[in-house]
Amino acid sequence: MRAWTGFGVFLAFTASLWAAGANAQSYLSLCAETPHEQTAQCQGLKTADARYKKARDAVPITSVMALQIGPDIAEGACTGRLPSGYSNAFNQLKDTPECVELREAKADRMRFIAAVQALVGDGEALVAGSVLPVLRVNSEHVAVVGKPQRIEGQVGFDASVPRLKINGQPATLFELRPGERGVARHSYGFRIDVPTDKEGTHIYTLEACDAAGTCLGKDVVARVLETDAPVSKGRNYALIIGNDDYKALPKLKTAVADAKAVAGVLKTRYAFDDKTVKLLINADRATTLRELARLRRTLGADDRLLVYYAGHGQIDQAANEGFWLPVDAVADGDDTWISNSDLRRNLRAMAARHVLIVADSCFSGTLTRAAPDMRNGIDQAKGTDRYFAGIDSKFSRKVITSGGFEPVADSGSGQHSVFAQYFLRALNENTLPYVTSFELFNSLARAVTNNSEQRPEYGIIAQAGDEGAGDFMFILKN
Repeated sequence: MRAWTGFGVFLAFTASLWAAGANAQSYLSLCAETPHEQTAQCQGLKTADARYKKARDAVPITSVMALQIGPDIAEGACTGRLPSGYSNAFNQLKDTPECVELREAKADRMRFIAAVQALVGDGEALVAGSVLPVLRVNSEHVAVVGKPQRIEGQVGFDASVPRLKINGQPATLFELRPGERGVARHSYGFRIDVPTDKEGTHIYTLEACDAAGTCLGKDVVARVLETDAPVSKGRNYALIIGNDDYKALPKLKTAVADAKAVAGVLKTRYAFDDKTVKLLINADRATTLRELARLRRTLGADDRLLVYYAGHGQIDQAANEGFWLPVDAVADGDDTWISNSDLRRNLRAMAARHVLIVADSCFSGTLTRAAPDMRNGIDQAKGTDRYFAGIDSKFSRKVITSGGFEPVADSGSGQHSVFAQYFLRALNENTLPYVTSFELFNSLARAVTNNSEQRPEYGIIAQAGDEGAGDFMFILKN
């Protein structure tokens, strides 16, 4: 176990899978009067749903218009998805402040629906009672102009063979591979390549239908980037820590190998070099704190810092304080540990614009809080200079952990932990010039959850200077 005892980041996002509006009530009912009700995911969905309804009611639609089109008139008018013959009559509404707010409110609600779906288990809300088909989309939705953008996943239904429509057109389904786990009794796969000849944000509506025509819909938002990504400012630093050889605690097997592999991929594929990547192997408390202090003195205002930690973690339940355990830590001596407060104090004092902590251990919830809508203050209409400049302009202090409250595995995937395997795979397989930590997290979270008893989580390092919309970016070498 990586966690001497486990405690972690509270909120995980899976933002690439968005459910259609009608299903918000299904997820709200899963939250109500359940152990999930007070979680940040469920509370966020409740707030986002209220915002959406308020925005929908504010769209200036006359009663005559509503009678002509029906209850979905506001959303249809604001998104351009009206029946044939009506679009021209409502085109003037699309760019009004009310429609802009409605589209943003819908996107906000979809993010929290995805977060609740991840919290309660994939498909749980939709399978309950076997009354609706199940639709799962499991591909990344970021592409570069000129390179194919693939959307793929599964559709299933317990009662009968399901059907799938994409933007209203029938889609071809295929049988699952032997041994592949389905989402329902009758499960099929689908795969579609969508155009990427134009940069910007594109929405594709997927509908899974039963034989009677009852459909479950999901909006997949695909972001297509131009190839001329902006030139980054500042330098990229990394502090990579791998602790196996504990003196008074159980030794670990893969933390050192994980740390060395992460340092290697950063220096070979990304904008790091030997001078900016510091690798600490089997580091004691004094060495670790001394290196954090050195980085405080070194980093400039435009620099980025990645801290990767693999080793034991601990929680003081009475104080609600989390800790990293250096190799000289003892089980009942918190004066030999490195506390969340130590980490926050150093991060708060750093001039670096962006800091990302990736921890293959357990974290205290006092270090983190729920991440906001990553779109705040950023122009999402273009995935080019303005998009990345918006992300880069805001100070960020983000964290990815390999698990939450549960202990996490030290092995299970050859020479690496399960989390490290998929973190390394995401870094090695990425071909986009710029990838945010949020996008990288989305590319590995499902795979780790499906192949272990742990669930990776993502959030903000509380009280460390995060400004909300900013994010750490992994930048490929030219």
